[in-house]
Amino acid sequence: MYEDNRSLDQKLKDYFSSMTRIQNSINSLNGNTLVENHKSTLLYNLIDLLSLGVYGHTPRNGVRFRNFINNYCDWDDSLRVSLPQVYLAVKQRPNKAFNELMDYVHNNLSEWSLSSPIKLEKDPYLDSVECLFPKKDNENYILNPKSFTHCNLLWKSRNSITHEMRPISEAWNLFDMVSPYYVPKAINAILPEGNLQQAHSQIYYPIGFLKK
Repeated sequence: MYEDNRSLDQKLKDYFSSMTRIQNSINSLNGNTLVENHKSTLLYNLIDLLSLGVYGHTPRNGVRFRNFINNYCDWDDSLRVSLPQVYLAVKQRPNKAFNELMDYVHNNLSEWSLSSPIKLEKDPYLDSVECLFPKKDNENYILNPKSFTHCNLLWKSRNSITHEMRPISEAWNLFDMVSPYYVPKAINAILPEGNLQQAHSQIYYPIGFLKK
């Protein structure tokens, strides 16, 4: 039976060296227009692997992923709430209970640029808007504000590209930015079947962000 006599420091060095080799291998991939999708899939898998190393005792992948992002990644926007996503969710289930929340959302989105990329810092932090989300009599949220945090939306993006191979729209990759950003409404409006009245700002995760 193999006996690992390495010290803890050596085990950690070997582990991080292995993770670095994997990341370098992913970064070196070349290919056609879909290579960014393939790189994103592999980088999300690498995040899964890292989260497993920290939260291996946690059985649910999503919980591990979100905990790792919130507690071990240098991402100040992870607990911000996406206002466009809140708007779309409430629009699908109109209810007067959402009036105060929607007033807040409309007032903020009205100040967003229609043609320039919008940084995620325009979204509010969870703890500043939680009180606007209505609750039922049993104190459960009608819509859970945590589901609209950027950490959770990143998890959804991971699932979309990893499990469903949904391609990242080339039209979104228009700005030379490393951090995630919203593609403004006017850009989405000129895409096929788009119009400014129905368009909304969409989140784009540059490959450089996942590499970080």
